[in-house]
Amino acid sequence: MASLWDGCDFVSWDGASDSDDIYVHLWGLVDTGASGTAWIANLGASNGHMWAKAVDAGFSVTNLGDGGLIAEASDTNASSAAIQLLDQDSVTSLEGDAIHVSSTINLSSYAVDTLAGYDYFVIGFTRNPGADDNQFALYDVAVSATESSTSLVGQTFTVEEPVSLSALTLQSSTDHTVGNSDSAELYLWIGEYESGAPSSNLFRTQVYEKVDMRAVPLVADQYYQIDFEDSVLLPGTYAFQLQWKEQGVGNHSDWARADGNGAYAGGDLI
Repeated sequence: MASLWDGCDFVSWDGASDSDDIYVHLWGLVDTGASGTAWIANLGASNGHMWAKAVDAGFSVTNLGDGGLIAEASDTNASSAAIQLLDQDSVTSLEGDAIHVSSTINLSSYAVDTLAGYDYFVIGFTRNPGADDNQFALYDVAVSATESSTSLVGQTFTVEEPVSLSALTLQSSTDHTVGNSDSAELYLWIGEYESGAPSSNLFRTQVYEKVDMRAVPLVADQYYQIDFEDSVLLPGTYAFQLQWKEQGVGNHSDWARADGNGAYAGGDLI
């Protein structure tokens, strides 16, 4: 799964109660013949719009908010922004009162679904102020990009006394329906782990389970259980790892993860 994460802190104030609408435009650009002096955006647009001049300057432009190809510069109005923060008012101008926002954009269902498929990424902040004298300040903008393999969440854990495992329970952190192709098969491995890798023990694998995830609807904060044949673990360090059969449209999931601290003393579930 390829994804972009965007986060920032901002204050929006005027000393009264008028709020601002803040828009974050995210685009992916593919060079189809641009010059070194090509325009990317018309920064003179108002009311939260940010016109994508790049479409007329040798670029193919994708709106990373929905994966749609931008055909005309005026297609990138405020309502098309990837992140829309409406009715924002920090009350004061103090950085300590700043509003923090963050968002993750998943590219897996887009026509260009890998980071390497784009030549440039554009992030633009615009606003539609509630009053002419409203003020705005932006702090600590951070953008990160991740191109993942078929591997998903994993976690090490410590067993202090012999235990019998019968299932792995995970909590979904987002709403998402898994793809419906044959590639949407999830593999679960649990085994001995040491020095940052599976141990050299030939019998290190304790659990190896295949799970059919085709078209499974995942709901944020709900728990999902993978059952398997009971496996007795002796004291030691272990890990579990989830991996897709192969990459495919919709083959991603976001699971809540423990912080990795503490020891596992007993029970039936990791």
